[in-house]
Amino acid sequence: MKFVTFSAGVMLGASLCLADSYTGKLVDADCLDRQSAGFPGQHGGCNPGRFTTRYAVATPDDRLVRFDSTGNARAAELMHDAAGGNPVNVTISGTPDGSVVRVDDIEVQP
Repeated sequence: MKFVTFSAGVMLGASLCLADSYTGKLVDADCLDRQSAGFPGQHGGCNPGRFTTRYAVATPDDRLVRFDSTGNARAAELMHDAAGGNPVNVTISGTPDGSVVRVDDIEVQP
């Protein structure tokens, strides 16, 4: 019984260590997909609005971190009451999963 408890604790601790943190500008991922490719850092005009359904974070080092469905839902909740079209800076924490991040938490930054 002690071994099972210890093993579960080690597995839980290992999974918590895999979470990463990303800070940057919240953007409309569909808008980015519609823009022509090859312009890293050019996210102008892709600020999310109330009707955005897919989100990503554009980091200061020109990385795009796309959200999983849970992250999209959480970002949509944040944006529901926000003034659309204005830049929103966020920090997310989550686990990379293929081409997206499984978002555990999202916070608006001042």
